[in-house]
Amino acid sequence: MAGSSFSLLPCLLLILSKITARDGLGGITERHPELNTDSATTGHSWFQLTNKPGASIALDLIRSYPRRTVTYLVLGPLTNLATLLRLDPTTVHDRIGPVFCMGGALDVPGNTNPVSECECEFGCHPIPSLKCVAVNFFADPFAVKELLTPTEPGTGFPLDRFFLLPLDITTRHQLPFPFYKENVDPDFHSTVLPSKSDGKPPIVHFTSSFFEKTREVMMGFGSDAMELHDIVAVWCAIENSHILLQDLSVSSPLAKGWKAVKREFAVERCVRRHQLYDPD
Repeated sequence: MAGSSFSLLPCLLLILSKITARDGLGGITERHPELNTDSATTGHSWFQLTNKPGASIALDLIRSYPRRTVTYLVLGPLTNLATLLRLDPTTVHDRIGPVFCMGGALDVPGNTNPVSECECEFGCHPIPSLKCVAVNFFADPFAVKELLTPTEPGTGFPLDRFFLLPLDITTRHQLPFPFYKENVDPDFHSTVLPSKSDGKPPIVHFTSSFFEKTREVMMGFGSDAMELHDIVAVWCAIENSHILLQDLSVSSPLAKGWKAVKREFAVERCVRRHQLYDPD
């Protein structure tokens, strides 16, 4: 587990924290301290903590495995992938395998509301042109532009290996919370009645604990279900990576039930400069 060596803008971090809280799990570190651990989990070959930047770790993996056998999955901003391209464009172009990215909204409204989420204490103003942008792309539109629609031809990411799963396809896949309550945790409710660990398997207590806030957020949009955005992207990668490794191309046949089409779009970026001052 590694992080990014580059920081997002303060207002973008605020937007993400409003959606997932600072811990990325709806604030369960504060609401459910019993789930916190005093020290990091160690001793498992699949889970290793490092202070090395995520982009450097990814480059090491891409270099150490056979050419184009590493599948890259993006479930957040494209910052790290753009960093990879800047650090070693030759390695990325020649060795990386298919990239599956959850982000963007092509023919449907996005899930970012700039009017309510961008008027923050950092002095940002509403940006109406971003009403059809998903959070992952909104968080770093510069990385999206650099990778997918670069100003200089040939400098971006190889698009024949880039598979975008926008809100158009992910939003329709949902987990209704009444279904979860009926089949997994009969006591599940919301942050009003937080989950209790008594009599529950640890995994059920954990999922119910972070679903509490998710349910409240979704109810604010008039839906009592969780949209499975990231899960659909993971599902697509698992189903299709082995097929695409034989022919890394959008035109190659995908697994049964999946279809890819080529799309062209532009990325708009809007930067506003503000002067921060002491009102006194």
